[in-house]
Amino acid sequence: MRIKKFTAILLSAAMAISMCACTAKEEKVEKAPFDEAAYLENITGEVVDNLAQIGKDEAYIKLYSYEDSVTEIAKKCGTLSVDNTKGYYEIATGGEAMSKILKAIDENEDMNGLSEISADYIRKRMSGNLASLVNGRAGVYYVVVSTALNYSRTYVPEEQIADRVRIIPTDDEKTFYFVSFVNTGDGALTVTATYIFCYGDVEEEFSDLFGITLTKVDK
Repeated sequence: MRIKKFTAILLSAAMAISMCACTAKEEKVEKAPFDEAAYLENITGEVVDNLAQIGKDEAYIKLYSYEDSVTEIAKKCGTLSVDNTKGYYEIATGGEAMSKILKAIDENEDMNGLSEISADYIRKRMSGNLASLVNGRAGVYYVVVSTALNYSRTYVPEEQIADRVRIIPTDDEKTFYFVSFVNTGDGALTVTATYIFCYGDVEEEFSDLFGITLTKVDK
């Protein structure tokens, strides 16, 4: 009798454990919703930090420096940091926004006479070319610096993020981080950071060049 009773207790215990295990399997852990704002903030900080590290690497700068002026500008960039008191600007760079930008470029007197090949090339690389066109106004040395100090990384977010550009103030009022976000296929988002140099007001620069009203986002 004692054996039978002991066996019954063991069976009851086994069944209880089994039921608990089944219940645990049935309970689904709810996944937190995708936080796009936090994700963008994180990857923006990452590419900007890495860009700053490149700017501090004197050996790297020497690879691109053919003039002392280029070296000086590049070294200064390496000392800059984000000015968190000023927020940032954001530009949507989807199809509609790009059409508006291209129209402004086509109407710009400085752009008259572009060959079809050149115009097509600009259109296909518009996000990156925004930085080059702004820096071209500052001078050739600044174009060289923004080409050398350029960091890019590809991410795969849980959900698609619309193409955009962020213009982030540094602690030098005329220099900004320029970060572009471009969907490059198969869920990949390529994020590229460089510098832009505005020797006028940045909002006026983008309005004059591209017909864009910059949207300010406060931190």
